[in-house]
This record gives sequence, structure tokens and C-alpha cells, in this order.
Amino acid sequence: MTGSMAEIALSFDNGPDPAATPRVLEILARRGVTACFFVVGAKAAMPDGRALMRDARAAGHRIGNHTWSHSRPLGAMADAAASVAEIRRTEAAIGDCRDPAKLFRPFGRAGAKGRHLLSDAAFRHLVAEGYSCVLWNCVPRDWDDEDGWVGRAEAQIAAQAAPCLVLHDIAGAAAKRLDAFLGAMQDAGHSFTSAIPDSEIIIDRGVPRPGAQAFVASERA
Repeated sequence: MTGSMAEIALSFDNGPDPAATPRVLEILARRGVTACFFVVGAKAAMPDGRALMRDARAAGHRIGNHTWSHSRPLGAMADAAASVAEIRRTEAAIGDCRDPAKLFRPFGRAGAKGRHLLSDAAFRHLVAEGYSCVLWNCVPRDWDDEDGWVGRAEAQIAAQAAPCLVLHDIAGAAAKRLDAFLGAMQDAGHSFTSAIPDSEIIIDRGVPRPGAQAFVASERA
């Protein structure tokens, strides 16, 4: 954007978390902002996690799939069936909170992009089942610096034509500085959206985009 006003795609990964998600939802509601919440299936399947996910969906936020365990990138899994199960189990936990676009975001290890993101089996599953696989371009590492992430987020957003920001609704991450960050950005004329920019969509409702294979561990047969 380099100095212009930006529409920032806002997303939160790794929840739902009873220690953080309610606060994040309250701040977003007060600021009039909607976001995408990419949930970890093992958390979304728990009663408190499911209630928080429903609260987010009822407030107008989008819900996406962020794998079941968030333990290993799918492209790094030797077991193809296990990589697909990470997606299937989470989708079952999401249930009727599912976004119409069937959003999926892979686990990248601290925001890294590359062939480790998807196994060939996971890629084929996402295509066959009509998923939209989305990535990111702004990862200010709020999870390991709950104060300093704000400056990094501002710099990363300024460097992108279509910013796609990843924050985290987990304890010790974005929530502490979120309200001030959103307010400062809005006061500066920027806006926030739950729409993922085209530049960060590698599969669009089951249709692979050019270059999608750069994020798959092995070429399709």
C-alpha cells in the first residue's frame, strides 16, 4: 500500500481459547470489525470452544479450518491419511459454523511458506471437497511478543498491496494491544475486512490457482 489507506484482511488463528477469545470478540464488536477465525479442531470440539466458535459466528465473523492438532505442517507428515484426517476432523468439529467458502488455512510454523504446508493427499482432498485454501502475508508474531507485535504489524501492512494479517486469539498474544491497534489504524483511515485477498488464496472453492503446487510437498501424479 506504501502510504495509502489499506483494507486489511484480519484473521485470528489457533483458538478458540477461553482465556482470550471472549476479549477479542468484545473488542471487535466495539470497533465494528469482522474477522476470520481459523480454529484448531481439538479446541473447537471442546464444549467451551464450541460455544465460543458459535459466539464468533453469531457476531458475523467467518470460521475456518486450521487443522486438528496444529502440531506439524501437513506437508511434513509421512502418513498421507493422517494429513487428511487433520482437515476432516476439524471440519466435523466446525459443523454448522462452517463458512460457505469452506475456508482452510494450513499450519506453517511461525508463518513460513513453502512446500511443507500441504501434503499431496491434503491438496487433493481440499480440491475434491471444494475448499478455499488461504495463506497470509503479515505475521507480526503476537504469540511471542504481546506488546511489540503492533509495530511489526504496522510495518508489514505498509509493505503490502493487499494486507492479510494473522493474529492469534490465545493467551499472551494479540488481545492486550488489540483495541489500541485497531483504533489507531481506523483513526489513520485504514479499514478491516474478513474477506481474504485474492493474492493469498491458492485454492478457490476447489479450484487450484496458478502456483498452488509451490505449497505442496510432492507433485501430483
